[in-house]
Amino acid sequence: RTLMATEDGTPQGGIISPCLANATLNGLETGLKAHLCEQFGKTKGSKLKVSVVRYADDFVVLASSKELGEVKHRQLYQLASTDLVRHKRLPEAYSPFDPEHELKWEKLRVERMRHTLRYSKEILKLLIRQEGKCALCGHEISKETGWHDHHIVRRVDGGPDTLKNRAVLHPNCHPQLHSRGMTQPLKYSGIRNSR
Repeated sequence: RTLMATEDGTPQGGIISPCLANATLNGLETGLKAHLCEQFGKTKGSKLKVSVVRYADDFVVLASSKELGEVKHRQLYQLASTDLVRHKRLPEAYSPFDPEHELKWEKLRVERMRHTLRYSKEILKLLIRQEGKCALCGHEISKETGWHDHHIVRRVDGGPDTLKNRAVLHPNCHPQLHSRGMTQPLKYSGIRNSR
């Protein structure tokens, strides 16, 4: 196993993560009850069986019926102006250090991060550095062609998640590079001496 230093955000399982979540989610229950009373009137709203259960940085909204739960679920997200993003469940045997499934986990990581502003900015910086070209073949990258976020020193080998260790490749160029043992130079990565 390799220790991978966290350079951005809070570490998984760190003490600050639940603290920040508690500060952020504080008042969620009261806000939901107030919203229900506003929607259905004070008497009916307070009798509705809708509640919030929180544990550290997770929460679940419980309702007495599926219909009420779905309506309240949608309204809760509309209140927060937050898009609902469903994540795929990871298998029990998941390990980010498993080289055999590296491409599969990397694809899942990119899918999850695609919705974040930080990731969009990082990809934009990589594309500017590479002049809009695939780091391997040198052809243009666009929304139509798609892209993969490639780590020059693999994360499973302890490579960092910094921009200096990343390049953008076409979806078909990425597995080709891995199948060749990552020995082919990335001529268009904008990084000197990149493998």
